[in-house]
Parts: sequence; C-alpha cells; structure tokens
Amino acid sequence: MTRLILAPKLPLSSRCICFTSSTTFLWYCSNVFARFLRTVGIIFVLAAVLWLCAFKIADFDFWWHIKAGEIMWQTQDLIRTDPFAYTRAGLPYLATHEWLAQIILFIVWHLGGATGVIVLRTVIVLAIAALLLSRNMRDIWFSAPLTIFAVALALAGFVDRPQLFTFVLFTAFFVLALQYLNRTDEDKRFGKIIPGILLIIEILWVNLHGAAAVMGLIIFAALFFQRLITLRSLRSSEIRFLLIAGVCMAAALLVSPSGTGNISYLWNLLNDKTVIFIREWAPRPLASYLRDLTLLWLLALGSIAATRRHVFFAVSTLLAFGILSRIAFRHEMLFAFAATAITFEELRWNPRVRDWTERLLHRPALAAGLLLLLSLGAGFVAVQKSAATVAAADLRGYGTFEPAKDAFDFLEQQKVAGHGFNTYDIGGYLEYRGHPSRPVFMDGRNIDFGYAFLSTTFFAAQSPDVWKQLDDRYDFTYAVLSYDPFTDVRPFPYIGHLEKNPQWALVYLDDWMAVYVKDTPAHRAIIDRYRFSVLTPEGLEFGSVLGHLLPEQIAVLERELLRIMNGSEGSFKAHVVLANLYGLGNLPQDRANVLQDIQRRWPKRYKTLEIR
Repeated sequence: MTRLILAPKLPLSSRCICFTSSTTFLWYCSNVFARFLRTVGIIFVLAAVLWLCAFKIADFDFWWHIKAGEIMWQTQDLIRTDPFAYTRAGLPYLATHEWLAQIILFIVWHLGGATGVIVLRTVIVLAIAALLLSRNMRDIWFSAPLTIFAVALALAGFVDRPQLFTFVLFTAFFVLALQYLNRTDEDKRFGKIIPGILLIIEILWVNLHGAAAVMGLIIFAALFFQRLITLRSLRSSEIRFLLIAGVCMAAALLVSPSGTGNISYLWNLLNDKTVIFIREWAPRPLASYLRDLTLLWLLALGSIAATRRHVFFAVSTLLAFGILSRIAFRHEMLFAFAATAITFEELRWNPRVRDWTERLLHRPALAAGLLLLLSLGAGFVAVQKSAATVAAADLRGYGTFEPAKDAFDFLEQQKVAGHGFNTYDIGGYLEYRGHPSRPVFMDGRNIDFGYAFLSTTFFAAQSPDVWKQLDDRYDFTYAVLSYDPFTDVRPFPYIGHLEKNPQWALVYLDDWMAVYVKDTPAHRAIIDRYRFSVLTPEGLEFGSVLGHLLPEQIAVLERELLRIMNGSEGSFKAHVVLANLYGLGNLPQDRANVLQDIQRRWPKRYKTLEIR
C-alpha cells in the first residue's frame, strides 16, 4: 500500500504572506524588465536615427537658402528685390515665407559648417522620433521598430531646407492634439495650456515655413470637430474656447514680417502650374507608393477599427494627409508621421493589446526576441532607404557634396564673365558662391520664375529653335550645365545644341558638370588653351568616344582624360574611359595602373567591373 504524504498545511495568514510576496516579486521583475526593454528600444531608435542622418549635405537648394539667410542677417531686413538672378533684376523677391528658417540655417552653417547643419538635422529627426514614441512607450516592442520604419520611409525628405522644421512642428502639433483629446475631464490645465502651446507652434511655424502652417489648421479643425462630436453641444465653454483658439490660429498665418505674403504665396502655389516641373511636387508611381506605405495604411486603419477611440480625428487626419501624400511626394513624410502617431495612440488604449503586452513582460525571452526581430526588419528597410539616398555619390558621413564646385572655380580662375546660362538644379549653388558679382540665370524658386519662363527654358533643353530664342534674348556668353542627373535623356539637355553649334566650345568637363563658352574675342585665349576637341559629356558618360576614335585622336583623347583626372576631385568616369583606352591600345601595365588607382580612390564603385 502506497502512502500519500502531504505537506503540512500552512495557516491562512502564512499563505497570504507567501502569495503577496510572490506577486510583489513578479510585479517587481516585470517592472524592471519593462524599464530594460524600454531602454533597449530607445537605444535602437537612437542608433537608427544617428546612422540614417549621417549623410552629406547634398540638396542644391540648401545653398540659396543659406545665402538668403546671410543677406537678411547682414542687412537686418527681409529681401525685397530679387538679388540672385539677372533674369529677374528689379522684380520683387517672393520667397520671403521661409525667412526665419533661412537665418537659422545660415547661423548654424556659419558657426558649425557642414557638421553643424547635419547635427541640426539629426536633432530634428531625433525630436520627431521622440514625439512619436511618446504616444506609446508601454508597447515598446513594436513602437520602437515602427518608429524606425517611419523615419526610414521619410529619409528622402530630410534635406537641409526649411521643410525640416515643418516635419518636427507638424509632429509636435499632431502629438499635442492627441494629448489634448486624451486628457481627463478633471485635468483642467490641459484645456488651456495645450491650445496655447499649439498657437505658439503655429506662429513659429508660419515664420519658419510660411503657409505650410496650414497643416496645423487641418489638425486643429479635426480636433475641434472631434470634441464637438464628443460633447454634442455648441454651447459648451470648451467648444467656445476651441473656436476662439482656432480663429487665433488662422490669424497666426499673418503674424510674420511677410504679412499676407504667406497667403498669396500659398495661392500662387496652388494655382501655379510650375509644380509640374518639380519632382517632389509630383506623386510617386502608385506601385512604389504602395510598396512603401501600405503597411502604415493597414496599421493605422486596423488600429482605428480595433479601438475606435477619437474616430473622427483619426480618420479625418489620416485621409487628409493620405490624399496629400498622393498629390505630392513631399507630403508622404507627413502622412508617415501622422499614420504612426495614430497607430500608437489607438493601440495604446486597446485593452487586448494592453493585456498582451502585460503577459509579454512575464516572458522576457519572447519580448526581447520580438523587439529584436521587428527592429531588424525595420533596420533592413532603413538600410535600403539609406542606400537609395547615398546612391548618386558617396554621401555617407559628414561633409558636403558640391558637384559644381570645380566648375565654378574654373569660371573664377579664367575670369569668364557676362550672362551665364545654368541648369535649374545648380542655380542655388552658383549664387551661393557668386553673389553678388555673378548673378545666375535661374535657381530653384519655381514660383518666383513662373510657368512661362520655366516652360520655355525646359522646352529649350531639347529644342534648338527655342534655345536660340533664349540665347538671342539674354545673349549668353557661357553655360554651366549639370548633365549627370540626365543620363537617361538623349541627347543631353542643352548640350546637344551646343555640341553642334560652332559658336560654342566645351572648355571644362568633370563627372557632373560641363562648361561651354561662346567663341568671342574675350574667350579666345580660354578656348585655345582648354577646348576639348575629342571628348564630350556623352562620350565621357557612356564611353562612346572610343567607338568612333580615329588613330590621330588617341593621343589627344589621352591628354584630355588626364586633364580631367588631375582635377581636385579626380574623375571616376575619366579613369574608366582611360582604362578602356589602354586596353584597346594593348597597354596592360598602363591599364593596370589606372585600375589600381580606381580601386584606391573609389573602392565601392562597381562600375569598374564593366571595364573590358
């Protein structure tokens, strides 16, 4: 007979003490692990942002922004008359809506150079990430990876321009609006403080980025109607207060030195057809849009359907900024931040998600594994987006990317003067370096130049007759042309005309720029010394110069390639063409020397594999 031995039964008081002690211990462990998990999630986000933002200043418009900021800082006044383009001499300067952002960018550049500007960019993006995370720190296992994902999707918009300030102010406005909606009725402080803070943000916003502050009005309107739906009374003191606050925010659009200029600029932007020429103002192809943003759409809509908290606010803002994201690429970043904040806010109040997270905290291995797995997935997207950002050149790290630098130096050293023609993208850099002695033909201010001017100029890129009309009107003496971004256009814009025109001579060429001068007595010495007689931009870009090379041109081509290679930045493309030239000429040692130089200077450029 087997005897069943039972443990002695403890008194009830002892059992309660043991149970209480065990529960307290488990609660303490889960809290410690929650803090640990939160710390790890924050570190992941911090590391991702620091890495994503570590790329060189490469936006062409950055240069005219800091030059405008410098002028205003020195004169202590807004710019009234166009100081940059000789084609707008004496005409009003319209781009006054970004005056404060331009001054800030100039000061940071003046004090800290490229490093200072990149640090500013990084701080702004960190602030955006912190604001998003603040809406759901509890569920860090998915809020940290989703924050990394959203920041990575917005990476293309983190250029060093006034729109950077819009991104952080938009996110702050959105998060504060959610904070207002979630306040308790007993907490009367937020009923007055948050609208006041939103008004301050609106005033700051309108001075940093002009009419972009209209986004704040959209968010506040959604907040107002959400509270109206909740309270169901127009007579509520809160509704009256919010109505007054909304009127003040609308009036804040005028609280700027440019006054009504913000409104008129927005009106011009909405009605001006020049946006069709600007890539960031056009929508992306639907396939690539859905590839990047479908997950955010599904998460936001799914969380709204699951929780149904502040439905009107969530749905109306999601749709508003979703529609804007399909109108223009530059609005996709706003949608990414709005969708992420909505997802965090809704799931934060979802009881099922809350219970699941609490259970997860009692399973440290599973929670840490989920955080790591989701972060790796978001990190994979971040790596892809970062690679796309730095693909055009070696942009990883701190510093500046100035493809027109050597071309401008050539103009200055050779004292090339007169009316210069320049392509749209590089106008800002040329006026940064050349103001006030070397006014440009045009820069990135599409509204200032207008549809008629830009349409004629862009049409002239492929039409010799329209180009001749421009030349007759402005009497160009030289042309600085960016050709590398247009390698899919044949012939190259404007270059196709100049190559066929005996009045023009190519006198400078590198991997990015070509400089032509008109054959005049003032330019005769420059042409005699620097004219390229064999090499052309297309011949350098595609190596096609080797396909129709005459024997007597071989030595000339070699000299021209060596001249480009000896520039301050060297020339990857010239190295490749010269290596191929030596290969065709059966000069293996010379070819090996060039290849060795390529591998030393550009170890990550895989185009060298195409060398015959």
